[in-house]
Formats: sequence, C-alpha cells, structure tokens
Amino acid sequence: MGLGNLRTPVQRILYPRAALVRFPRGATVGTPNHPDQQRAVLRDTLALLDSASAPGTLVELPYRWEDSQA
Repeated sequence: MGLGNLRTPVQRILYPRAALVRFPRGATVGTPNHPDQQRAVLRDTLALLDSASAPGTLVELPYRWEDSQA
C-alpha cells in the first residue's frame, strides 16, 4: 500500500495498490493543521484495499493543493 505525490517514483516502487495526491513534497496527507482533510486522504487511500481489483492499481485521489492553504 502506497501513498505519494510523484507518479514516476510510485510507479517504480511497484506497490500492490497506491494512491497519488497533488500535494507538495512534505505534505503528502494534506495541509498542516487540517486534520479533517488528512483523515479523508488516509481514509480514501486505505479504501483501495477493498476497491482495487488488481495488483498494481494506481489511483489519483481528487484532492488538490491550494496556495491559500499554506
């Protein structure tokens, strides 16, 4: 199970299931001090354990970083 923000490294590692987010390095689970967002990212990542039907599944989560969050 993997969670990352850079597609190429995640693909090279060959996780059985992985999620991608469009967050900057160092903030992979979300904006600092925003626990609701961070829980949502982790919940959706772990949901891949049930929903991913094949090894090597890579899903891009819908979350996006906004400059106003920094």
